[in-house]
Amino acid sequence: MNYLILQVMNSEDDHQLQATLSIDEVSDLVAETGYSKPLANVNMDNREELVNSLTLYHLMIKAKSSIDQFIEGLRNVGLLRFIRDDPEIWKPLFVNSKVSLTAISCFVLVPENCRR
Repeated sequence: MNYLILQVMNSEDDHQLQATLSIDEVSDLVAETGYSKPLANVNMDNREELVNSLTLYHLMIKAKSSIDQFIEGLRNVGLLRFIRDDPEIWKPLFVNSKVSLTAISCFVLVPENCRR
């Protein structure tokens, strides 16, 4: 995706832009982003709109899907409610820190009355 965004941004004229967009794999990637304008109508005047759509998809939508799956996994193993109840004690496990992420490091953060 990064390569595609760079190719679109570096296009110097409508012909070069259309050459990039006419590749089947490129049109498939653009379709995944939800960009609705027909690619045959994209030109240098609206190139920025396409770049914004590609960038938003690449940086936000794809990441959100992964984050949603991670949250669902935390919910499935019963940790999500503890993390939401007291996020500060769990923070070292989710940000760059010297704390090692192990089963024990998670287990000790769960309140004793909730452990099995």
